[in-house]
Amino acid sequence: NPKMHARGLHKRVLRALMVDPEAYSPRNRILGLSQQAATLLPPFSLYHGTADATVPAQQTLDMAKALSAAKVGVGRVVMMEGKSHTDPILEDPAGGTDPLMRELIGLVKTGHSGHSGRDGGGC
Repeated sequence: NPKMHARGLHKRVLRALMVDPEAYSPRNRILGLSQQAATLLPPFSLYHGTADATVPAQQTLDMAKALSAAKVGVGRVVMMEGKSHTDPILEDPAGGTDPLMRELIGLVKTGHSGHSGRDGGGC
């Protein structure tokens, strides 16, 4: 849907899903973890579309910084050129091309997060 790609998810939908988006922010949740809890987390791989009109791509970069600040491993940060918020879950699978799924399957098959630190057991 070209309209969905250009405009992103409607803000009303987001508000219906999350009354208080800041309370559900993964970045804020990571920053609120105790050091002991943070050490239990595996390395994260982060993916974001550069054409995302719903959630700015900068938020993924901020998440990577928050993970690093909490001493949680960041396996990889992948900015998917031209991808919107819904491309990986709607448009790409429906259209028969799914670069995110290919990437994730590759991580699962190799059992490698791209992080050379502690082993998080995959992606």
